[in-house]
Amino acid sequence: KPICQETEDLLEIQYWTGQHSYVTNSFRVEDDDGSTILHGAPSEKHYFLNQTYACLPRDDDACYTFLIGGQIQMDNYYGYPPPSYSVLVDGQLVRRSDNWLFDSVQIGDSCKPRCNQDDESLIEF
Repeated sequence: KPICQETEDLLEIQYWTGQHSYVTNSFRVEDDDGSTILHGAPSEKHYFLNQTYACLPRDDDACYTFLIGGQIQMDNYYGYPPPSYSVLVDGQLVRRSDNWLFDSVQIGDSCKPRCNQDDESLIEF
């Protein structure tokens, strides 16, 4: 785990494969320009925890986007734990989920809504 400078925040991504090693999910974190600043490759191991870190500059104008996706969406129907992820900033949980096909999380105070505020609404299932 890196030690960030006082002018940086620690971003931590935790991805757990669960029982289903054949479910290959990858993730990345992009900056405002769409450049990848953090990437997690799929793992074919059962019950594997991938912890990935990055020090992000504390910038009031910055917005980062965590993106994750895979081939299929798993659930706990058969009693096996599905893959899950957690996004933390300076140890504070931003989001945790174990039910997605594709998902994204915006990180930063200056992130703009992804919808037109006049006639659209973001719906999360």
